[in-house]
Amino acid sequence: MLLTRPKTKADKPTAWLKQLDLRSGNEYHIAQATAIRDMNIARTDGHVPYKTENVNKSIIKRFKKYLKPLTDKQPQKLNIMPIGGICQCHSNADEAVEMLEQMKILGCPFTFRKAVGYNLSTCKCGTDLFGEVHSVLYCVEKNEYYDITEDMFWETDKWFVEVDSMTENYADLAREGHRDYDMICNRVKGCKSCRIKHIAEHQYNNPDLTSASVFFNKSKRIHTILQSIADESQHSKKCTIN
Repeated sequence: MLLTRPKTKADKPTAWLKQLDLRSGNEYHIAQATAIRDMNIARTDGHVPYKTENVNKSIIKRFKKYLKPLTDKQPQKLNIMPIGGICQCHSNADEAVEMLEQMKILGCPFTFRKAVGYNLSTCKCGTDLFGEVHSVLYCVEKNEYYDITEDMFWETDKWFVEVDSMTENYADLAREGHRDYDMICNRVKGCKSCRIKHIAEHQYNNPDLTSASVFFNKSKRIHTILQSIADESQHSKKCTIN
C-alpha cells in the first residue's frame, strides 16, 4: 500500500487515520465475517440482544462497579471510523500501528499503540451488562482512543474501556487458545424480558470478574518471569564470550 500524507488537517490524528487502507488484501476474511453476520441475523429474525444505544450514564456507573476488578479506567464513548472490516479489530489495530509508524517519514507527529479492553453494551431494558473483547488505537500525544473497525451490526459508536493487563497479554493468550474472557456478562441466566437466554457452553457468564483479573495478571507475571530468564540467559552468553 502506498502511504500518503494528508493534504489538510495534518495536525489532527484522524487526518492520518483516514489515509490508511486496511481492507485491501483482507477481502476474503471480511466476506467470511459478513456472511456469518448475515446468517446470524437471519437465524434470530434480526434480534440483536446487546446494543451500544441502550447504554446511558446510570448504566456506565454500574459498568464501572462491575469492571472494578479489572480496571479503574473511565469508559469512553467513541465514534467509529470504519476504516477496517468487521470482526477484524485486533488485526486492524496491529496493521494500523505499523502503517502509522511508517508514516512518521511523511511527517506524522503522532505515536499510536494498540489498546485492548471491552466494548460495552446492554440489553434493551438495561438488566444485562455485556462486554466483548475489542481492540482500538490509542494516540499517546492526544491521550485519545480511536475505534477504526466497522461494527458488525452497523452501530456508529461504541462505549470502550481499556484493560491494561489485556493490552499487555491478550494477544499472546489468544494465540495459545486462552479466550475464556472474550465475552463477559454480569448475569448468568440472561434477561427474560429481552428474550435473552445464555447457552451453558458460552464463556461470557462471568458475573464476578475477580477471576478474570487474576487470570490476566497471572499471565503478566509469567511473561515477566520468562522475559527475565531470557535476559539472564542472554547475559550469561555475553559473559562467556567475553
